[in-house]
Amino acid sequence: MKQAATNRPAESLDLEQAALRFREDGALFAGVVLDAAELTEVRRHLKRYAEHVVPRLPENIRAKTVRIEENGVSLRSCYFMDQIDDYFNAFGNREDFKDLIRAVTGWEPELYVVETFNKPATVGSAASAHQDCAFLPLEPMDIAHLWIAIDESTEENGALRYWMGSHVNGLLPHVPAQWGQGVDPAYVDYDDPRLTVMEIPPGSAAIHSGLVVHDSPPNTSGKPRLGLLCGYRGAHTRYLDDGAAG
Repeated sequence: MKQAATNRPAESLDLEQAALRFREDGALFAGVVLDAAELTEVRRHLKRYAEHVVPRLPENIRAKTVRIEENGVSLRSCYFMDQIDDYFNAFGNREDFKDLIRAVTGWEPELYVVETFNKPATVGSAASAHQDCAFLPLEPMDIAHLWIAIDESTEENGALRYWMGSHVNGLLPHVPAQWGQGVDPAYVDYDDPRLTVMEIPPGSAAIHSGLVVHDSPPNTSGKPRLGLLCGYRGAHTRYLDDGAAG
């Protein structure tokens, strides 16, 4: 991999420039989205969810919405928290988040998922290079994810990496990977100079397109890298699996 670019906090986000970056790169550093008090509250609810909600989920729901690391103990990720817990439904539907997505994408956002990517210290597993649109069959493929760092996300502990501009190539072939599906390795170039490490301080976020190729390495460091993602689809989109209108 060539020298990776690193993103640092910004005092404010120029929405016009952010929209341009989203169109050209498919991903951008969005700056601070949670103040210190909000970040403390989110951490409290994430702890509550992991310790009190997850153990009480019916087995069929747990099997679909919870992933555990290969050590059999550490929480890897929780999916569709917005459909299970009122707090996370309200969190994903925050108007300031939707305003940000609306300004960057140019379309009306509808929440479709809130999920965690826990990446615990020393055992956090890698995420294969993938495109989010591969997991959500929509027409058109207008998806944007707000990825919020709860812990500091660095190159050392497995920060997100984006192939900037890769969204313009459309949906690439996906093949089986460790945790589901990943882009066919024939289409993944780790020497590509566009490969960018997105370092994100706690309370700040990245926004990425559902078509931009991205991954994250394993966390072999002693520091956790918890991220909370809010996924939005365009209100104008429709699901292809059942033909239902958006």
